[in-house]
Amino acid sequence: MKSRSVLGAVVACAALVVGGGGLASPAQAAEAKAPVAVLPMDGGFFEVVNDHADKCAEVDGNGRDRIGTLIHEWSCDGDDNQWWAPTDVGHDGFFTLTNKGSGFCMNVKANWGVDQQPCDASKPGQWWRLQASGLAGHLQLGSGLLGECLALFPNTSANGTSIVIGDCSTSSAKLWHFES
Repeated sequence: MKSRSVLGAVVACAALVVGGGGLASPAQAAEAKAPVAVLPMDGGFFEVVNDHADKCAEVDGNGRDRIGTLIHEWSCDGDDNQWWAPTDVGHDGFFTLTNKGSGFCMNVKANWGVDQQPCDASKPGQWWRLQASGLAGHLQLGSGLLGECLALFPNTSANGTSIVIGDCSTSSAKLWHFES
């Protein structure tokens, strides 16, 4: 079993954690206690992990290099299709998530599914931000498209469970953190 350190963060609350309205430096993020830290935007890759399932958001391995391949949950195994790099889009704490294996970005589809598409920071369907969930120590990954949150559907820990967006709530299907 691999050891992972939690770097999960509340980007939307950076001003409260670090002071000021900007993003924390990597040194500040490393000093912070998880999960109330600030996600560094320095080009590093992280696993996006669901709190309930303790599994990673990954590009389906059968189509990991194709545009439109769906994102689902899978046991975290260190494969490149499970690693994501946040890149600040310069708007209200949002960032894109670029997959290490494909180079494509996590994207909200028209039917509320989540897939990968060529990165385009002008598209709110590719904008994400960590936000407080209302439960101490738990975060949501909010979408820039209609303010919905990343979620497992259905709420199960089975490998291959779909990842979608839906109303933000304190359901364990909608609680996430970042690990390295």
